[in-house]
Amino acid sequence: CVETVRTNDRWHFLCSTFLSPERRANSLIVHALNCELDQISAKSTKARFSSLKFKWWVDAVAKVAGGDAVPNHPVVSLLPRVVGDSRTRKFLLNKVVQAKLELVEKPLRVCKTLESVEENAEGTYSSLYYLLLESSGARQPEVLDAASHMGKGVGLALLLKSIPQDALKDKVLLPSDLCRDAKVNYGSVTAGYNSDELSEVVYRVATRAKHHLDESRRAHNSLCGDAKPFLLPLIPALRYLERLERAEFAPFTQSLHDDALSDLKLKFSVAWGNFSGKV
Repeated sequence: CVETVRTNDRWHFLCSTFLSPERRANSLIVHALNCELDQISAKSTKARFSSLKFKWWVDAVAKVAGGDAVPNHPVVSLLPRVVGDSRTRKFLLNKVVQAKLELVEKPLRVCKTLESVEENAEGTYSSLYYLLLESSGARQPEVLDAASHMGKGVGLALLLKSIPQDALKDKVLLPSDLCRDAKVNYGSVTAGYNSDELSEVVYRVATRAKHHLDESRRAHNSLCGDAKPFLLPLIPALRYLERLERAEFAPFTQSLHDDALSDLKLKFSVAWGNFSGKV
């Protein structure tokens, strides 16, 4: 799990290092699951093959939820530790897989509007955060509300950050309605070119992401100290949006292709946020 998250989700790997040992272990398991699901669509060129692979995960999660013997897989075998006997956690685990599956099987439906993209981000990232909080006993309404906003904001920010990688696979997962209104040339996007039209759409999505991250940050400042480390992913997401704005919302700008583990300023920001309790 450690290497999976370190390689594929460096924002959350960095933030997980500041959690207590038990919470860090659960965080790495949860985010390793997310990485495994993302890798299915990343490695499969055809949606039909991705869908078949997702069915394996649907069955595996059903076995975890049912308390049955789980497949011998490095991530699946650890999920019972996070889920336990909790019906809520089982529901959240299944919700994450179903939201990822919907993006593979019905991308046009998921990407139809900014609201539908936002809804999918809530189904994935917000549910992941809920699962982590639930497994750690942090169930206060204000914490869950902050996690909801953070999940939507982080999900949208990661969508923008992944535009160059998606383009390499001839995918454009931005909201179709915004692309249509701005007259975005999909061929230009998949070819890796910035344009005013693309920047307009990126700006709209980034604005919505920033709204959710700001809402979560305001809630973060009023939380007790024990819950605050769970919201550290706010920092890399906000930092990316700031850099995106400086790049005039041009997602293919080379300087945006960062490495969270070698970015000393980001490491310091996360460390300071954890120490000071402010983001």
